[in-house]
Amino acid sequence: MSLRRMLWWLFVSFLSVLTVVVVGLLVLWMQAKPTSKVPKTVVANNKLPSVTLGGVAFHVRTFGKPDAPVIVVIHGGPGGDSRSLLSLKWLAKEGYRVVFYDQRGTGLSARVPAKQLTMDTSLEDLHQIVTWAGKGKPVALLGHSWGGILATFYLTRHPKMVAAAAVIEPGILTTDELNSFIKKMQPRMSWASIKYIATHLLASTKVHQPDKDAGGDYFYAKMMFSPVGNPLKAYYCKGKPPKGSGDFWRIGSTAAQAIINNSKNKEGQYVLPSLDKLKAYKPEVLILAGACNSWIGPKRQREHAKLFANATVQVIPNAGHMMHLTQPKLTRKALLQFFHRRGWKPQGQSSK
Repeated sequence: MSLRRMLWWLFVSFLSVLTVVVVGLLVLWMQAKPTSKVPKTVVANNKLPSVTLGGVAFHVRTFGKPDAPVIVVIHGGPGGDSRSLLSLKWLAKEGYRVVFYDQRGTGLSARVPAKQLTMDTSLEDLHQIVTWAGKGKPVALLGHSWGGILATFYLTRHPKMVAAAAVIEPGILTTDELNSFIKKMQPRMSWASIKYIATHLLASTKVHQPDKDAGGDYFYAKMMFSPVGNPLKAYYCKGKPPKGSGDFWRIGSTAAQAIINNSKNKEGQYVLPSLDKLKAYKPEVLILAGACNSWIGPKRQREHAKLFANATVQVIPNAGHMMHLTQPKLTRKALLQFFHRRGWKPQGQSSK
């Protein structure tokens, strides 16, 4: 075969393959349909409970008497929201005022430009929520996952504002852990996962309402809770997330990506702020870990405990990352005992 005929054959073969791929994608796009709607944020829906702090409108839900001891609940992510933690509102029945909020750019809170989504802005927002909720007085923090990370770093900046701090499986507290986490978070590729990604990516191009972030938020939610190739299965007992763990108002796609990307230094390396001042916070900190979590469970949390001046690791049996859903009674007991032990309990209530 001459060189000319060989090149022609390669060109025709390439063109044929390209045609098949394009036609296949077109068919997939025509068949792809969004399976859920994306709700409006507080900016477009004034019926949602909200508060504006530092020029950002936050979706906030509070439970309990206004004068009760305050517990600020900090949700996971980055990019998640407070909905899957709402079962913790039982704390209000124990005499607390419980404050849930969606972080900036996530849930039903206002969307902001990517450059405004950093660890620093997340911590400053938390400080404004703490100051607003506690009316300038100390509050208790209850952080889950990424929320536990924020709570930990908050202790290095505003320790006097924290009367008690409980964290549930903060995944990364050091730069080394962050870089390792990013590598492990890559989805496990297979034909099933490729089809899943392609189907929902194409469906997201048809999501235009209620705002310009809707399509991205839709797609990222599908990826976060993907049933195929999802490395987060290691978080749960037998790899199965419990009912309610995938409940969310609205995922913040820009926040999920920008907060991590904005943690890079000038050399392009991911770097977390220093925890050198963490041991200056002397009160006991409770760290809860689920026995089933093989990734960031008991072993990781016992390593984290060494970073604090005084931390207690309590392992919840037969539970994964969402222990408040799988083992609500044990989680309830652990939290109440800790808050009472720290002296953070409603007036006149004895320790249990």
